[in-house]
Amino acid sequence: MQMDNARKTQRQREPDVVPTAIVTQQPLPDGIAFSTARQRVYWTAMGTLGANNGSIWSCRPDGSDVRAVVRVGEAQLHTPKQIVVDDVHGQLYWADREGMRIMRCSLDRENNESHESGKKEEEEEEEEYPIETLIQTGVWQDETHCQDATRWCVGVALSLRYGKLFWTQKGPPRGVTGKVLCADLACPEQTVVVLADQLPEPIDLHWDEKREILYWTDRGELPWGNSLNALDLHDWLAGTTTSSSSSSPSVSSSLPPPRLLSRNFHDPIGLSVDTAGEWVYVADLGGSLYRCHITSGEKEKLYQDEGCAFAGITHAAIE
Repeated sequence: MQMDNARKTQRQREPDVVPTAIVTQQPLPDGIAFSTARQRVYWTAMGTLGANNGSIWSCRPDGSDVRAVVRVGEAQLHTPKQIVVDDVHGQLYWADREGMRIMRCSLDRENNESHESGKKEEEEEEEEYPIETLIQTGVWQDETHCQDATRWCVGVALSLRYGKLFWTQKGPPRGVTGKVLCADLACPEQTVVVLADQLPEPIDLHWDEKREILYWTDRGELPWGNSLNALDLHDWLAGTTTSSSSSSPSVSSSLPPPRLLSRNFHDPIGLSVDTAGEWVYVADLGGSLYRCHITSGEKEKLYQDEGCAFAGITHAAIE
């Protein structure tokens, strides 16, 4: 599966097959994820940039049964970006960029109506599945906050084994002020730790629970930007209890430096790790889809369409 910014959700089975659009006419789709338990695709739609009209949707793998998870106007959702599914607890997590927050809701929140209807559930049913804000880095009503890209949350990932929430705050384009952060899911606001900082422009994340490695894309300037990166957290997670009450936490001294795995992408955004195999799949705004070897970083181009700008990407076992 992959999402592009040409307002389409696309599906591709093999590298030599042209992608097939499964949902069209989307208002700037970005992040995409797949629920193995529910056999459904979930994606974010950024809406009109600069307005609180983002939304989140789902459908079956063939594009049918489109449902609204978070409708336009709900929770003042601004610019939803990366999205991740927690099938164990039935939760959906996402980053809201200009909304400057990390949020979640129950997967049961999706309704039984197609997005074309635009109808709302009854208020009591809406309240049964609230939208939670886990991390808040700024207030969208404050113009100075909105203009401060170091507050913008873009990528999000989870470690259910360790109960950790990961996210990126990208910073301005090519600004070298980006960060990758971590917090405890149980009390995120009180346990923030910076895993890496002074990054060109970190975007999406993927946590490999098997290898205990955090991967991310960076669309910033070369030599460290336009890259795929990896950070081995095995030793740190085994020996560290997250505890930070500072509003500006610094990088933990016990962490190893990030490793640049592959580079020379064209504004890479989405990534998806084949944890059972040896590949990291990457989508970039130059219209290319790649796979990179999980240890050597050797890169192979799977598909290219210069008329597209690919954003989110995920791979899935479809039953």
